[in-house]
Amino acid sequence: MLSACLRLWVYFVLSLMLSAGLFAQVDSTATIDPDSLALLLQQNLNYVQVSAPRPATVGPVRNLFAQSQLVIGNLRSVQPQQSLQENLGLIAGLFSQNANNYAQDLRISIRGFGARSAFGIRGIKLIVDGIPETTPDGQGQIDNLPLGLINSLEVYRGPLASLYGNAAGGIISLSTGGAPDGQQLAFTLGSYGLQKYQFIHNSSGERSSFSGLLEHTRTDGYRQHSSAENTVLNLRYNHLSRNGLSLKLQANYTDSPTAQDPGGVNLESVTADREAARDRNLSFNAGEAIRHWKLGVSLSDQGIGKQLGWSSLAYLSGRQFSGRLPFEFGGWIELDRIYFGNRSDLRFSFDNWLGFDSKTTLSIGYDWAVQQDDRQRFRNLEGTQGAATLNQQEGFSNLGLFLVAQTQLRSWRILLSLRQDWNWISLDDRFNQATAERNLNALNPALGINWAASEQLNFFANYRTGFETPSLTELANNPNGEGGFNPDLGPQRSANIEFGTNWNLQRLGISATFFHIRVEDELIPFELAAFPERTFFRNAGSTLRSGLEVEAQIQLHDPLQLHLAYTYLSARYQDFELDGLQLADRQLPGIPQHWATARLEYLGTENLGIAANQLPITAAFQLRYLGELYADNSNEVEVPGYFLLDLNLGYSFQLGTKAKQRSLSVFSGINNLFNADYFDNIRINAFGSRFYEAAPGTNFYAGLRLKF
Repeated sequence: MLSACLRLWVYFVLSLMLSAGLFAQVDSTATIDPDSLALLLQQNLNYVQVSAPRPATVGPVRNLFAQSQLVIGNLRSVQPQQSLQENLGLIAGLFSQNANNYAQDLRISIRGFGARSAFGIRGIKLIVDGIPETTPDGQGQIDNLPLGLINSLEVYRGPLASLYGNAAGGIISLSTGGAPDGQQLAFTLGSYGLQKYQFIHNSSGERSSFSGLLEHTRTDGYRQHSSAENTVLNLRYNHLSRNGLSLKLQANYTDSPTAQDPGGVNLESVTADREAARDRNLSFNAGEAIRHWKLGVSLSDQGIGKQLGWSSLAYLSGRQFSGRLPFEFGGWIELDRIYFGNRSDLRFSFDNWLGFDSKTTLSIGYDWAVQQDDRQRFRNLEGTQGAATLNQQEGFSNLGLFLVAQTQLRSWRILLSLRQDWNWISLDDRFNQATAERNLNALNPALGINWAASEQLNFFANYRTGFETPSLTELANNPNGEGGFNPDLGPQRSANIEFGTNWNLQRLGISATFFHIRVEDELIPFELAAFPERTFFRNAGSTLRSGLEVEAQIQLHDPLQLHLAYTYLSARYQDFELDGLQLADRQLPGIPQHWATARLEYLGTENLGIAANQLPITAAFQLRYLGELYADNSNEVEVPGYFLLDLNLGYSFQLGTKAKQRSLSVFSGINNLFNADYFDNIRINAFGSRFYEAAPGTNFYAGLRLKF
């Protein structure tokens, strides 16, 4: 394993050096760089502050695709920072579950993409400071996120395969930093044994900045057998040279020695005891342990000229996973994963193309990524590792070539993109001395048009496609119980049409988007009696998804804001027959038709730099509504909707003089103030009607934060 890591590290360094050497004579902010993608897709609302650089020859970019941005800022200082879900409710079109089962991780879907996931994130690209957290085969996790550093997030809704290739049913891009120079020490205590200890350092010079976070979290969990422990170290360094060369480095290490899984139960068990774990999960000690590390580097050059630009990024990640499932044969999993990649592109900018008064950019580039999974399974002898049942090496390699052309002609902006992806999947079954290979390739286009009717009002329309291969884990879960890949499982394809508008006044910003998506060979989960809580997958003919997404922000007063988000999503099977039952027009399980969030914020200013009419208070009141959803394909089991109200409050005291910017903050919060009975997670198509994982009732947290 050590020699393999050294080889991969050499490839990692060489790929970055090669990319930098090839493109050393051109300028930055290439259109497909993650920072510049924010430029392409930006909502033109006053309350949104996008930090992406703007090429002088391009000018401000209005909406081309549905996109949301949320600046967390001061609010993060009064949040418990237990889950990314604390801030996702304000993103229309995005639905999340499972914030309290740390063995399964947060489940996120965007317009239904990702809803099939049994654990973690599927079908959605997750990016942190420009570096992908998603593996080449489309798997993502957030147990290693530096929640205490996240300052803003951007979400691009709907398939974007022409820009990001495989498994890009939506993009979640997180940015860290944004805090003033200094250190922070914080600790948080809360219900169910929550303890969180955190140290943050931020420093900056004329051309460089550095941020670091070290935090340790542990909790007993709401349900029986749901304790977890997690330590995260995150480092980030940025430098901008005098000649315009931008360098960004980041490193992350995460150690989670325990995350217990209480399992899904039936409705009778929930009614009898909401906190109880499933008996088999107790007897087999279901849960996981992980170690994760990541290195990332990106380069761009902004100092050469206005007509040429380049950017390049490279990353190397490893993950060691040990999991225990509540059954004997193959119920103990050992997974050693490593993946790396490089993305580079060139941008050409020119004016008055073909004699028209226009500004045009043309971007070309490549995406290259490799993933290797060393997967072993053993008998789970009631929490003790037994004899081996599977030993196989799985590989996923990707090469994507893309072309993006963008033209601004007076009040019109047009974007055309095209990407060809080659995906090579391989298997070396060491038990049966067998090998297998699959090639899953795709060509994906996108066309976006925006018309700026005025400075305050613009309209957009687009067509784009998506392509999503099964992940290696999904392929390896073979329903016949044998090793090797599931031979009946194929990729799903999608086509998205949407129309939207943004209306921006001085204190009011509104965006609304209508979309229609057709998905062929939808990937859906199911379970078998012989392997309880192991999720298998099948293709489900075609599905149709149509919906409306609305977001609004009202600046009621300088420190007082109201955020609103509403989603309507009709996601139905169009052509799917299962065990002789025709499921046409049935709703896809695990996705509500309606959900909405309202959040009122009073944002105090960092380090008490407040105006005379403000108070040193940061507060948020968030009301969330989730509508009914179905737990199974046949729509026979309906899960009721619910309302949730969460409160966050912090008060800061100045220590010493303002020049030294020292403060002590007291913060606290109440979650689920109405004490609603609801389900934190619904396990789709679970065998034995074990769909339910109960969520906690009213719970509390409080803490102190020292800034110096």
